Amino acid sequence: MPINRIEIRNCKSIKNLQISFNHISCLLGENGSGKTNIMKSIKYFYDNLTDKNIDDSLYDKENPYIQSFEITFFYDFSRLIKIAESHSERNDIYNYKLNPIFKKIKNIYKEHSDSNGDIKITLNQDKNGIQKWNVSYEIRAFLKNIFPIYFSQTRHLNLINWDELWEIIGELSKTGVTENTSYKNDLEECFKKAFGERYSTILSYIETEFQNNDIEIKSFNSNQKFANIYQLQLGGNSFKHKFENLEYFSDGMNSFNYLKLLINLISKISDRKIKEPTIIIDEPEIGLHPRYLDEMVDIFFKKSDHIKILLSTHSSRIIKNLMADNSNVHLFHISIDNKYSKLKRMKGFTDNRELNIITEQEASYYFAKSIVFVEGPTEIELFSNQNLLTLFPFLKKVEFYPFGNNSVKLKIIHPHEKNISIPYLMLIDLDQILKYDKSNSKFTIKKGHKFINPLKDNDYEKKEILYYGNKREKTYNTRKRINGIIDKSQFYFDNNWGYITGRSDYFNLLRNLIRNYSLEYNIFPVFTTIEGALINRTNQEIVFNWLKYSKEKVAEKQIIDDIYNQQTSIAYKTTVLRLINDGKFDNLATVNEWIGKIDNISDQSVKDIFEKIAQVKNGKTDGWVTHFMNYFFENHINNIELTHEEKISIFKKNFPELYMIVTSIRAINKK
Repeated sequence: MPINRIEIRNCKSIKNLQISFNHISCLLGENGSGKTNIMKSIKYFYDNLTDKNIDDSLYDKENPYIQSFEITFFYDFSRLIKIAESHSERNDIYNYKLNPIFKKIKNIYKEHSDSNGDIKITLNQDKNGIQKWNVSYEIRAFLKNIFPIYFSQTRHLNLINWDELWEIIGELSKTGVTENTSYKNDLEECFKKAFGERYSTILSYIETEFQNNDIEIKSFNSNQKFANIYQLQLGGNSFKHKFENLEYFSDGMNSFNYLKLLINLISKISDRKIKEPTIIIDEPEIGLHPRYLDEMVDIFFKKSDHIKILLSTHSSRIIKNLMADNSNVHLFHISIDNKYSKLKRMKGFTDNRELNIITEQEASYYFAKSIVFVEGPTEIELFSNQNLLTLFPFLKKVEFYPFGNNSVKLKIIHPHEKNISIPYLMLIDLDQILKYDKSNSKFTIKKGHKFINPLKDNDYEKKEILYYGNKREKTYNTRKRINGIIDKSQFYFDNNWGYITGRSDYFNLLRNLIRNYSLEYNIFPVFTTIEGALINRTNQEIVFNWLKYSKEKVAEKQIIDDIYNQQTSIAYKTTVLRLINDGKFDNLATVNEWIGKIDNISDQSVKDIFEKIAQVKNGKTDGWVTHFMNYFFENHINNIELTHEEKISIFKKNFPELYMIVTSIRAINKK
């Protein structure tokens, strides 16, 4: 790699950060995380390699005691050394004329390489604007020429004026020839042959007029000289596409063509010279159609052997395409932690199934402020409810991802699996952790993925043994209590309706211990299912009234009355209302798991109730969650004058477990 890595210290939001480069490196993260500060630091370093362009905007504004910032580049000379040695061998064997540049390469490497073989260049600037470099100006100028960086900010491109390309062409065409050559006379002789004696006469007249009027011509720099020579040779300097002026095309088309031309030119010309360029492109996706984004990433891959590319992007489509190549791509996730930027290199895919599953939607979660993983559509419907979002507006900033019990989908996004610093919470049903065995009246801990069931993970247990104090109490000791209860205790549930009939306090203790333990791993187990959090013993009467209200047919309203009033027990009433809305029993079993086929029920009155439940049952995708939540807010919160705190109090009373879920989501954003 031409640039192996970069270290930045005390630059704006960057306290201490290292980036190791690959063929393609990409910065991603939400707005304000620090991507722009990294780009600015890199550009500032290069802007000051050979010129003084002092800027005080890079200082750390958060800590007044920081007196300076520092930017360090590590350059890889390995390819240049191989080329230099190859030319030296030719010189020794064939008396081949040796370009002095190769001697310079070897001398710089010998004098300045570190133990890893890199050339370390450091800029330190204090608050008085005084700069200190660890190498001479001559070496910095050489490195800037051999390892050029080209910056392209797509947002600020002039999409109908591509004059910047000529500057780049001129830069890449430097030959290293000194300015003592008589190129002016040679050019005049060349033009005289092409255009006749009249050319020299007019040139002499122009020069005389300028001298008589004390007019001087500002000399071209070397870049401009070569650019103008190429323009003259090519017959012009204005660009067209498909015989049309650039104004004819959309901004997206012009942006795509500009970037494509830029990359191809640098790749082609640098391939013929001793240069190892890097292109930095900020938000290449701006204005591009998805199809062009795909093609652009293909160009990145094809040219990355010749040039190194650093991207900053908000495009999930670009990220999705880049993730197809673990070996040549480094993805860096950037987040803000206590006002400072935190950078982590994302882990690539280790399972080919992940590549087959990932879409733009999955990749978009890498830009999330926080993520809540949920099992299915019911949770998505719930947390999309506008009344809930109005009551708890912070939920609008949370991304909810339905992984559908698919461990591969979970691995694609899970922050621990991908090594990204996004706060998250796993919202799961308790039956992902516990299973009830009716034959011995005992619970067992189920096998499962560690991100869903940490109680079954041996690696976690080994770490917990080493914890001490409060952390050990919340993890290892709590795990031991859970295992002790499960091993020694039996729990009995109603044969028909699956609610606890004995030692309910011990059953609640077990569930609370599991929840408290799991929350240490950002996992929130709902005591039954999300339907159980919505329909509970506190609000069961409200649910009953809503159910009757929601049914249009008189016969259905009567069926609900019959079901609800069959028994006086609140446990029974809550259970049947859950079953009508596709919930589960308190023992975590479904109807089929607990009672088998309805036709086999011996008690006719119980059989009648189950048959009636089937007649009025709501499905998971029937929209009942939205209808119920809207009904609750319209009749119990929005219809009377209440303060925001009073509204929350009413909600908490009627949905205690759902309120705990919401507060747990809030908590992950504060960690």
